[in-house]
Amino acid sequence: MIRTKIIITLCTALLVAGCGNKSQEPEVPAKKTTVHRSEKRAPRRAINHHDRMRSINTVAGHDERDTIVGNFTGKGLDTLYVVASERDTTVDYEFSVKYYAVSNNPKIPRVELYGYPNVAPRLVFEGDLDGNGTDEWGYLHTWLNSQWRYYRVFTLVNGRWRYLLKSDKLNTPEWFRASGKDIVEPSGKKGYVKINYGTFGPEFEMLDTIEKVTFAKITDYK
Repeated sequence: MIRTKIIITLCTALLVAGCGNKSQEPEVPAKKTTVHRSEKRAPRRAINHHDRMRSINTVAGHDERDTIVGNFTGKGLDTLYVVASERDTTVDYEFSVKYYAVSNNPKIPRVELYGYPNVAPRLVFEGDLDGNGTDEWGYLHTWLNSQWRYYRVFTLVNGRWRYLLKSDKLNTPEWFRASGKDIVEPSGKKGYVKINYGTFGPEFEMLDTIEKVTFAKITDYK
């Protein structure tokens, strides 16, 4: 009996010792799952203040330039270009700079343009819109905010600039200016102009109309 207990005790001790010295298998780290996206978003590009100001003060369907050339007098080609006055520090910043369209031809008078400082208006050569043999040009006024912009179209009458016509259809919302559509086009009928325009809410519609030219006097500025 005593011999049997000794054998059992020795076996138990050897078993415990063997378990203590048993080498441990290395733990296998969990695999990381990589999620593959079919489409990756392009990083968002920050829009600086200058880009934003220009985007709300432009017409996608127009070729806007600082300088244009056309037969504005009916007697040959002349150049028109935009100039800015020196900043007037005695008035509010919004009105501290004035813009003008001037010509290389001294017989063509300058005309004041409505624009925000640092966002100069640009000229658009329109060609002979009303079919009377002289070219017209236009510009979109620039400003700090608001989506509405009025497009002014000029023609030379007896050596003086006049508006070719004045119409509420020339007051444009931002979505229409971004559409790529021209605002004014020849109508095919002498003395008339086609105006493309867009409505604003509750439904956005792109429409057009034909209006008679009026050669309205410029009364915006004194």
